[in-house]
Amino acid sequence: MKQRFKEADADSNKRRGVGRQELWESARVGNIEALTDKLVRSETYAADPKDLSHGIHAAAAHGRDDVIDLLVRHGADPSDNELNQGFTPIMVAAGKGHVHALLLLIDRGGDMNAKNDMGMTALHLAASAGQAHCVKALVAEGAQAWHKDKYGRTAAMCAAVDTEQHRLCRELIALSHSRPKEKVKVRDEEDVDPALPVHHHLVSSLHGESRAGARATIDGARNLA
Repeated sequence: MKQRFKEADADSNKRRGVGRQELWESARVGNIEALTDKLVRSETYAADPKDLSHGIHAAAAHGRDDVIDLLVRHGADPSDNELNQGFTPIMVAAGKGHVHALLLLIDRGGDMNAKNDMGMTALHLAASAGQAHCVKALVAEGAQAWHKDKYGRTAAMCAAVDTEQHRLCRELIALSHSRPKEKVKVRDEEDVDPALPVHHHLVSSLHGESRAGARATIDGARNLA
């Protein structure tokens, strides 16, 4: 995993100062004024999708949540997976430990359960890197901890390293109530209450319960702040 991040950093270094990378460089260093000049004030500058893709990945890698917000409002995709082996900005933020950027990307519609070319999700990457705060945030948001990468590893298995932070990651994932949803067969007839369809009783809000339960259980068990 460290090798993957080294490759991503090397790719970033190659792009630095090359061609139309002004937006990317401004995003990387958090130059919100320069970005505002380009995206808001300029009447001639038009960022193409690749510019925005590079920019939001760079902002996620450096935890620039204000930059992420500006880029998303001007067309950047929080689930963009066009760079670096299918890594999304959420995966990058999770692996680097930038919890505020991670939560902002999720709030802006990013898919926290997306998989990269190795079949890894953001939870895999955060657990592998021992980023306990990011693991906590993902679990609380309902990340699906049962996913396996192409090597058959779950996020908990990726955290099987003998460090305090990795142990915390394993504990947090174990507290997750998130499980694959079972299909519920719903009858067509009404319940005894004619005004209330039977499916109202049979279909459980598993996502809502797992999200609320994770937050309550984790906050009660351990405060990482």
